[in-house]
Amino acid sequence: MVLQHNPTAFFCIFKILTQNGCISVLVICEKRWALWFIDPTIFFIMTESEFLSLALSKYESIKSLNGSATFYEHEKDFDDIWTPLGKDVLAASVSDKEGPKRKKSLMTRYGTIEISKGHRYFSGSGNRQSPYLQELSVYFGQFTCYSSAEEIFSKVLRIAISDSTIFRQTNQVGQHGEVSMPEDFLRTAQNSVAYGMVDGSMILTREPGWKEVKVGRIFLEGHHGQVSKDRNGISHSIYRARLGGHKDFEEHFSTLLDPLVRKVKTFIFISDGARWIRDYISDFYPQAIQITDFYHVKEHIAKFAKISKIEANKRTGWIEDLSKLLLDSDLESVTAQINQVQVAKKAYGKKVSLLNYLIGNAYRMDYKYYRSQGWLIGSGPIEAAQRTVVQQRRKLSGQRWTIKNAQNVLNLRACNLSNQCKTVIQVCKNAA
Repeated sequence: MVLQHNPTAFFCIFKILTQNGCISVLVICEKRWALWFIDPTIFFIMTESEFLSLALSKYESIKSLNGSATFYEHEKDFDDIWTPLGKDVLAASVSDKEGPKRKKSLMTRYGTIEISKGHRYFSGSGNRQSPYLQELSVYFGQFTCYSSAEEIFSKVLRIAISDSTIFRQTNQVGQHGEVSMPEDFLRTAQNSVAYGMVDGSMILTREPGWKEVKVGRIFLEGHHGQVSKDRNGISHSIYRARLGGHKDFEEHFSTLLDPLVRKVKTFIFISDGARWIRDYISDFYPQAIQITDFYHVKEHIAKFAKISKIEANKRTGWIEDLSKLLLDSDLESVTAQINQVQVAKKAYGKKVSLLNYLIGNAYRMDYKYYRSQGWLIGSGPIEAAQRTVVQQRRKLSGQRWTIKNAQNVLNLRACNLSNQCKTVIQVCKNAA
C-alpha cells in the first residue's frame, strides 16, 4: 500500500496493490486528526516558524544578559535560559499537534516532556526516563555515590533526579552490562604480544562481610608506552571484575582470553605468584609465558630482611644486592645468600616460606631474558586497575554493598574503562 496525503486539502489517496495491478481509493477527512490513523508521522514535525517562535520568546532574556556585571553572571544566567529553551524545543520536535491525545510523560536530559503514545519513539514499557537520560544516570551512578550523582544532575544539568532513581537505573542496566572482547581489539592483536594480569582486593558487603573482588586486565604491547617525559602508561585495556570465588572469575575471564590467545604471537601473564592464578594459567593457557611480578618478589625479600638479624643500616643495601641478582636471573645466588642469613628461632618458618616461594616460582623469574625481549616484569597495571575499577567507587566512606548491586556496578565500571559504552547505551535503548 502506498500513501499520498495532502493535509491542507484534507484528503488522502490509498494506492492498494492487488494481483491485477493497483487501484486508488480517495478518502476525504473532515477532521484533520483522522489522518493520524493513516500516517502517524504527519503531526510529529516541528516547523521552522515554530522553532523560531520558541527561540524568539527567549530573545529579550538573552539580550538582557549584556547588563551582567561579570561574565560569570552572564554565562550562569544564560545557562538558566538555555536549558528550559532546550526542553521546549525538544518537546516541540516530538509533539503531536492534532493527533490522538493520549500521552506519556517522559523524563529527558532537559526535563520532563510529553510524548504521544502514537509516536514512533513511544515505548510501551513502564520506563519513564529517555534512553539518553538513562545512560547519563548509569554513568554518574557507576562513577560516584548515588547522592553525589543526584547533586551533579541538579548542579550541572539543572534537572532533578533522585538518588533512588539513579540507584535503580544503575542496577537495572548493570546486570546486563558485561564486557566482551571487541573484534577490532582482536584484529590489532594479530601476531602481537598481549599481556594478562589478575589481582584481588577486599570490599565490605552486607552479606557476608568482607569479600574479595578479582580484577583481570588485558592489553597489547602496542598499547603500552611513554605518555610523558617521566611516565609510562597504557592507552587501552579490557577489564573484567568479579565478586566471588576464583572459579567464577576464571569462567568469566576466559571468555575474554580464549579468542585472544588464538590471535597473538606471544601471550604473557604476570601475577604475584598466587597458586590459584598459576594453576589457572597453566591448565587453560599452557602456551602462556608466566612471569612472577619482580616487585612483589622484592617486597617478600624486604619483609624477610626486617625480621632477620641483618643490621638495620645494612638491610637496604642487602635488598638491592639481591634485586640485582634477580634481574640477572641468578636465583641460585639469591637463595644462597638468604640461607646464610641468621634469624630468630620463631622466624625460621618465614625464612623457609620465602625460600619455597622463590624455588616454586623459579621457572617464572627469568628476568634477564624477559627484559632482553622488552617485556614488562611488574604487575603495576593490575594494581592500578584495582584502584580505578574497584576502590574509587566501591570503597567510599561508609559503603556496604549487597553482592548483586556490587557486581552490577563493577560490570558498568569495567565497561566504561574498557571503552565499551556502546554496550551500556544499547541496554538503555532496549529498556526504553
